[in-house]
Amino acid sequence: MENMDEIRQRIRKEGEESLTMDEWFESWLSEYKQLTIKKGTVENYRRNYRNYIKPYLGDMRVCEVKGEHIQKLFNHLIAKGYAVNTLYVSKGVLSGMFRQLIKLIEYYFERPAEKEELLRIYSYVSLGGFL
Repeated sequence: MENMDEIRQRIRKEGEESLTMDEWFESWLSEYKQLTIKKGTVENYRRNYRNYIKPYLGDMRVCEVKGEHIQKLFNHLIAKGYAVNTLYVSKGVLSGMFRQLIKLIEYYFERPAEKEELLRIYSYVSLGGFL
């Protein structure tokens, strides 16, 4: 797992193009969430990501994730009859990941096209477009 300095370096050098969802999840959780939430919540986020998000999005590069991918993930979870809480935790994890990534992108470089796409995806997730 890369530390945040390495992630920042990749963002500065290459943008988000080479960053996978798995890589970003681990960095986001350890660098941005782990010290601000309870240990049980960290484990809940990790379990939720591993069991529900990772199989659909984990190997994808962050820049490849589109609203349709997120919709398919949530359609699958709903079709399988997962609890509403599972959907809300998944939504929270994805929203947090994209929100933090947008902050980093805005801070380290200005790439309007990529930023607009990430903002669109974040808006879709955070506003509940999948429910």
